[in-house]
Amino acid sequence: GYVGIKVGDIVSKNGQDHVSLRQKSGCEFTFGNKGKGRTDDLTSFLRDRQSRVQSQQKGSGMKSIGKNGKRPIDDHKSELWTAVEMGDLAYVQALLDNGASVNETHRCWTPLMKACEEGHVAITQMLLDRRCNMEAFNKKGRTALSFAAAPSMDRQPNLAVLQLVLEAGADIGHADARGETAKDRPIRDDFPVAASAIDAFRTRMKIQAKNAHSEPEAQGTP
Repeated sequence: GYVGIKVGDIVSKNGQDHVSLRQKSGCEFTFGNKGKGRTDDLTSFLRDRQSRVQSQQKGSGMKSIGKNGKRPIDDHKSELWTAVEMGDLAYVQALLDNGASVNETHRCWTPLMKACEEGHVAITQMLLDRRCNMEAFNKKGRTALSFAAAPSMDRQPNLAVLQLVLEAGADIGHADARGETAKDRPIRDDFPVAASAIDAFRTRMKIQAKNAHSEPEAQGTP
C-alpha cells in the first residue's frame, strides 16, 4: 500500500511534479520525477485519486434548501467519505493512514454506513479493522447494519458485507426511529434474503453459545 503518504502535498518545481511524504517516524522527504517526461507512479496515484475525489465533491458540494425553504444544507463531503462512496480502496487506505478519522460523518452518516449501503466489501472490512464505531446511527436512527441489510435508493444488499458486519458483532436488536430493527427493514423493503441471512446468523450464534456452555459440563462428567 501507500502507508505514510501525506495526502495533498503534490507540488510542482521547475516543471516537475513532486510528492511530499511523511513517514511514521516523522521524517519528511520528496519523491519527484524519475527522468525527463516520466511521472513517478506515486505522484500519478495521488493526482488521479485527488482529481477523482475533487470532481465528485464539486458535484455534491452545492448548498441546497432545507424543508423550511430557508435553511441551507451544506452537502460538502470530505475526501474520505467521497472515496468510500466511490469505492476507491487504495485512496481510503491512504487517507486513513494519514490521519483521517474512521468515524467522521457526512450529514450524520459514517463511512461504514456508506460502505455498507454501496456494498463495498473490502472497504467495509478495512473500516472494521480500523475499529470504527459500528453502532453509530444517522438522523433516522439507522446503523451500518441496517444499511447493509436494506440499502436505500433501489440498491441491492450485498450479503458478503452484511455477513462482515454481523460477524463483527453489530447490534441486531437496535431499532431505528421507526422502531424497525436490521431484520425488520429488509422485510419491509422486500429483501427477504437479507432477513434470512440475519436469522441464520442468529441461529448459528445460539447453537455456538449452547455448545460452548455444554462443553465444560461434558468435560466434568466422569
